[in-house]
Amino acid sequence: MKHFYLSFLLLFLTAFTQAQCWQSIAAGEEFTLAIKADGTLWAWGSNSYGQLGINSLIDKKTPTQVGTDSNWTAVSCGLISSAALKSDGTLWTWGHNGQGMLGIGSTTNKLVPTQVGTDTNWSVVKMGSDYTLALKSNGTLWGWGYNLFGAIGDGTTTSRFSPVRVGTASNWSKIEAAEDHSLAIAADGTLWAWGSNISGCLGDGTQTQRNTPIQIGTATDWAEISGGWEVSVAVKTNGTLWTWGLNVIGQLGDGTTTDKHVPTQIGNETNWSKVNTSNAHIVALKTNGTLWSWGGNSYGELGMNSSFTIDVPTRVGTAANWQSAVAGSFHTLGTRSDGSLYGWGYNENGSVGDNTLINRDEPVLLGCPTSVLALNDFSGGSVVIWPNPVSDVLHLQNAPDQIEKIVVTDMLGKVALEVRNNVTSLNVESLNSGVYILCIFSGNEIYKAKFVR
Repeated sequence: MKHFYLSFLLLFLTAFTQAQCWQSIAAGEEFTLAIKADGTLWAWGSNSYGQLGINSLIDKKTPTQVGTDSNWTAVSCGLISSAALKSDGTLWTWGHNGQGMLGIGSTTNKLVPTQVGTDTNWSVVKMGSDYTLALKSNGTLWGWGYNLFGAIGDGTTTSRFSPVRVGTASNWSKIEAAEDHSLAIAADGTLWAWGSNISGCLGDGTQTQRNTPIQIGTATDWAEISGGWEVSVAVKTNGTLWTWGLNVIGQLGDGTTTDKHVPTQIGNETNWSKVNTSNAHIVALKTNGTLWSWGGNSYGELGMNSSFTIDVPTRVGTAANWQSAVAGSFHTLGTRSDGSLYGWGYNENGSVGDNTLINRDEPVLLGCPTSVLALNDFSGGSVVIWPNPVSDVLHLQNAPDQIEKIVVTDMLGKVALEVRNNVTSLNVESLNSGVYILCIFSGNEIYKAKFVR
């Protein structure tokens, strides 16, 4: 009977951990940001400008917690900059700031999340390559950063180091900051665009740069938008998929390499629900939970077990429980309905997050690291353990440089395992199934956390 209840507990904890894990994700050039269901913020991949927000310039190959706050609600990635919102309506940015894209009134890089102004009514934030757009809860649109191509939309080509209001409208619903052009959907379902238009990515039938928002067509049923390198993609409320702009490697998904200067429907299906693009590949979800991708595939970012370019939407695997997907410059992340997270594509800086530097051409399941529990913080930052539950190897992240010993006890305090040297992982295969307490001793500090074997 005890064995039955223990087995049931383990199954419950495993399912609960996955179901309660990842909530939202964003991908930049070679790094990833994500928020867990508990509101904590995590980052991994390239960190050359502090875009991970962990107060260092060290790359991370696995999800690493950013600070200890647990009220994060949304994240967005630029090329090498980051932005996020908290539940109190405050806006935070960090990373590269050479063009003022952090919005803090300077061009100083930041290694940790830094608040933008004092406003508490920010509702949406989207980072482009070198600029940022954001909405407030009153429906007003704001922008800052690099503006040579008019991507901010304030009628100038002057870069801005602090948020400036875009126009006078207060009915904006959704926004997208791309490479050098911007997209938006108003509350009435109309589509608007501005910025660079070299390849027709604004969709107005021209290649003319626009420094203020202009309406694209007359349709009032636009639902989802995303933009990348001179490419735009959208979904209408009727579930149809539309693309326009640059098409040199088939990223528009129409089976050709011909640029399109106006929104062009892809296929005739009516069950598309979400789309995302960053560089030259696109990922999209259907209402049946299937995931599709097309475009550039040099590093396996399409998830097709190949590196061949694909010029029409193609299904990724057989899973039918995908909930979200985001495209970085050359890597991709996706979550499923059970809260699990997968990564694939370019990984030479750890942007996939699977604790390797190996490029992946198929989705790889990532662990769900445990937030710090009942701990004393080390001077170097909070220690994180993962995966939890664990089957064989427990990984330690942000561990102190000098570890005196690591002790694992059962719930009754009986020592089950002890190691007396510096390690970054712990083999727990010898432990029986159950709940354990991990203790790390370093100087006068002790870190404690529960894990399930």
